[in-house]
Amino acid sequence: MKSPHDILWQYWGYNAFRPLQEEIVQSVLDGHDTLALLPTGGGKSLCFQVPAMCMDGLCIVVSPLIALMRDQVQSLLAKGIKAIAIHTGLPHGEIDRLLNMAMFSDLKFLYISPERIATDEFQARVANMNVRLIAVDEAHCISQWGYDFRPAYLRIADLRALVPDVPVIALTATATAPVVEDIQERLQFREGQVFQKSFTRSNLSYVVRQADDKNLQLLDILKKVYGSAIVYVRNRRKTKEIADFLRRHGVKADFYHAGLESDERHRRQADWVANKTRVIVSTNAFGMGIDKPDVRVVVHIEPADSIEAYFQEAGRAGRDEQRAYAIQLMTRSDEKDLLESKDKDIPTYHEVREMYDQIGGELNIAYDSGAHQPYDFDLSSFAKKHQYGPVKVMNALKLMETQNLLEVSDGFQSQPKVKIVVGKDVLYKFQVEHRKYEPLIKMILRTCAGVFEDYVGFNEVAIASKVHLSYEALATDMEQLDKLDILSYIPRRDKPQLILRQPRMRRDHITMDRHFVEARIAGARERLEAVYQYVTNKSICRSRWLVAYFGEADAPDCGICDICIGRKKETLTAQDFEEISGRILQKIKHPCTISALADGLSLSPDRVNEVVRWLSDQGKVGRTEDGKVFGKD
Repeated sequence: MKSPHDILWQYWGYNAFRPLQEEIVQSVLDGHDTLALLPTGGGKSLCFQVPAMCMDGLCIVVSPLIALMRDQVQSLLAKGIKAIAIHTGLPHGEIDRLLNMAMFSDLKFLYISPERIATDEFQARVANMNVRLIAVDEAHCISQWGYDFRPAYLRIADLRALVPDVPVIALTATATAPVVEDIQERLQFREGQVFQKSFTRSNLSYVVRQADDKNLQLLDILKKVYGSAIVYVRNRRKTKEIADFLRRHGVKADFYHAGLESDERHRRQADWVANKTRVIVSTNAFGMGIDKPDVRVVVHIEPADSIEAYFQEAGRAGRDEQRAYAIQLMTRSDEKDLLESKDKDIPTYHEVREMYDQIGGELNIAYDSGAHQPYDFDLSSFAKKHQYGPVKVMNALKLMETQNLLEVSDGFQSQPKVKIVVGKDVLYKFQVEHRKYEPLIKMILRTCAGVFEDYVGFNEVAIASKVHLSYEALATDMEQLDKLDILSYIPRRDKPQLILRQPRMRRDHITMDRHFVEARIAGARERLEAVYQYVTNKSICRSRWLVAYFGEADAPDCGICDICIGRKKETLTAQDFEEISGRILQKIKHPCTISALADGLSLSPDRVNEVVRWLSDQGKVGRTEDGKVFGKD
């Protein structure tokens, strides 16, 4: 067996591990169940990939996002490491082939979604795979007290029963103390080892800034802070609006959200990673698993839903350990909305029960029926009709999921699906008699493996191009073939879908764990309160405030957040500050480093730096890409 250091050098080209990585890797190799809490950009993937490469056999990686799976698989394949991902949307025949590969080849990594664990085909084969390690990425999703609980993650415990005596490594960037305990309990840790790196990011300056016009403030930030940037907003419409605004003002920007075509999302992401696009404006669908160390600034246009989400998103800045900024823009109305959102966005226990009954009526589902059937659900229309806020409805649906009442399948831009419903002889005869459809049918047969046995997802844009049809003409032909009973066509959906996990219950018989649901509701309210406390804080170092939230009580002040800089400024007299700033402005007619500036003024670099930061905030100085300071006329 090769040593971890040999593996690290051979496949990743690194001479040494980052802090805590080596200890985590060794814990896994010693057979311990291991929980690794590393901040965003802390190198979590290496903590399971390296020990897996040291072992003979397969590592199963449970991951919540298809994009995350694809990115990691592509990265491993580029290193010559055999890896595959099985996720929703793959044809049945392809899933069957990949499961066989996991059983009979020298595959090293099998990435799966938590939902896959419950399928009969997976459970029937996993016991015959040479599994040596189970890795659970984004492990906070398994905790019922975490901010991003996903009921499907509870099925991971079933995987342990299918492959006993195999160690588990769980990894997350955000977990409070109760969540850390819950992760270990839910994953049935045996003598678990917990490794936690400090959440402190000494190079990351956290700033909360009041802004009357957020777009103009954003533009000002991007003029002062050079380099790559992420801008987070809450809805898809704003991603395009803000990206358009930035482009009109000469900034290379693009937008990103989950509603874009998969190929288009990959293109935009790749352009941003390659610095062809400077700024990506996105919903929270963007960023997870992306390895871009040189992000200089992350800007949140609106407050995040939780400190956990904010910390993870902000932490995508400055992974190269160079100075970077995480900036939250706020207005007075944002603060008011946060105060009101605990009632406006978080449902009560009784509202959850009421919504369940109203949804059944809205979808015309008879009592004691409807189980396992997908229903299109227009969330906005439902919320408007019943006078709920859309966020409140979504939060209620999440709570219903935890009670196994239903599941929400985000159908936005879902793949269309097709299944041939006639035999091969009948299909051949039809093609001979209807030459118009022959190229389309042949292309479906060529690109959709298993289409006679099951519904298969397909890329209608690619197929339309290959058979020289417009997108609209393709959809028309597919609908016609469906009417002729040659195939069954499920078109692309533009609404989320709901699937009842059990027959619709009558209002008086709805089974919910009231204690659990009310505890979840209280937790959601507490998380919103924490966001309000963070953005309105005027006295505690922001870095120290954030890491204290995650249980680090004794962290020092960072010295570089807006609170610390404001405090430093107050230690200089107005006369001293005015004198130093005036001397600095005289010296920087041409770009100059901080150290050279300090030497020329016979001042300490720290004092010069704090005045330069203030001057930068006032728009009087700027910085070149290599960090030199220059004056602005």
